Amino acid sequence: MRIGKDLVAASATPLVPGILCEGDLYGYAILKRVSELSSGGMQWTDGMLDAAIVVFPPLFGF
Repeated sequence: MRIGKDLVAASATPLVPGILCEGDLYGYAILKRVSELSSGGMQWTDGMLDAAIVVFPPLFGF
């Protein structure tokens, strides 16, 4: 099942901290984990990850 663009965009807020609690992941590994957790329903782009860094800078060491 493909997930709509608006839901994918809104998913960054709850998903990123949860994924980072699993361990240190960076860049492509986070994008891959999102795809795994959603059974391929969410395909984040690099831009989605850039937005998450702005929202959660302490989680990324900024």
